[in-house]
Amino acid sequence: MEKSAPVKLDIYNIKGQKVRSLADEVYTGRIHAIDWDAKDDHGRACSSGVYYLRVISGGMSSKHKMLLIK
Repeated sequence: MEKSAPVKLDIYNIKGQKVRSLADEVYTGRIHAIDWDAKDDHGRACSSGVYYLRVISGGMSSKHKMLLIK
């Protein structure tokens, strides 16, 4: 990302249900780090398992598989 662009990061469980929204704001073109505390949007701890991170930015979308191990 070279310029400022809106970025949306959401985490979904294996059933495709949204668990957490991590970001929905404009970021500049530099490197950013966003941590997930393994909690859902209601502050409840998520169980170990497979989750998917969906990233939408600059008209592009990508999905990344993650494994949460406690």
